[in-house]
Amino acid sequence: MMGYDGLFFPDKGLNVSENFTIEMDIIVKRNDYLPCQIYLVLFDPKKNELHPDTYTPGKSGIELGLGYFDKGNEYQVEHDYTIYNNGKENVWITGKYTKPEGLLKIDKLSKLCIWVQKTRMRLYIDNVKVFDLQQAFSKGVKAGQIRFGTHDVCNIYITNFRVADATEDTRSKFLTDGKLISYGIYFDSGKDIVKPQSYGAIKEMATILTENPSVKVLIVGHTDNDGDDKMNLDLSKRRAENVKKVLVSEFKIDAGRITTDGKGESEPIADNKTPENKAKNRRVEFIKQ
Repeated sequence: MMGYDGLFFPDKGLNVSENFTIEMDIIVKRNDYLPCQIYLVLFDPKKNELHPDTYTPGKSGIELGLGYFDKGNEYQVEHDYTIYNNGKENVWITGKYTKPEGLLKIDKLSKLCIWVQKTRMRLYIDNVKVFDLQQAFSKGVKAGQIRFGTHDVCNIYITNFRVADATEDTRSKFLTDGKLISYGIYFDSGKDIVKPQSYGAIKEMATILTENPSVKVLIVGHTDNDGDDKMNLDLSKRRAENVKKVLVSEFKIDAGRITTDGKGESEPIADNKTPENKAKNRRVEFIKQ
């Protein structure tokens, strides 16, 4: 339990990489029919200052308003955020996410999730996306601590607090770098039919294309060096074409946005001397057009 008008921190901070998630179950309780506000700050702490009480703690960070509960009822006015940098620039960026009704409710258990991918931060409450900020953190900032706070007569109860490393954001990587290599699309040896366990990897690309309707993609198949060169070239082209067919038939992506090609064994990314390296060479690449 976190009491009112207090500041609360994990004792040893957050030992995280540049891609991580924070999840928790949270309940807000109010002791009187008075206004009540709760918030958290994710920040890059200064040396030997894991538990600062300053208004904008650390070198830089982001303050997230989780809700302001109005007097006498459970109406939540808004969620808001402030991005700040305490360096020479003294940057402040603010914004709001407002709904007719708030997402957190007094005495109701909710799931809160924060997903950080380098500079990007997303926050969800009960699977509803509240914030999606592409530049929540400056490059080089390490969000090494989280601080919870309350105003007025309310308490926060938190359980199942979990911090974990996350995989790289494939959407951002594809749109920024223009290329995504997938090892999650499977075929039987010498075959071109996409296996059912490939669904998740193809769905990932389908989601990217659905969310970015102006983007076109080139699908390129690759093989290892087992077998005949000409057969491998033909096989890689047929595999790329069948990945396209799945995107079109299963996920309704416009066929005109997708072209295909195959390189066979001609462009390895590792030598073919070990089974592990052969597996790296058997891949499907998605290239932004």
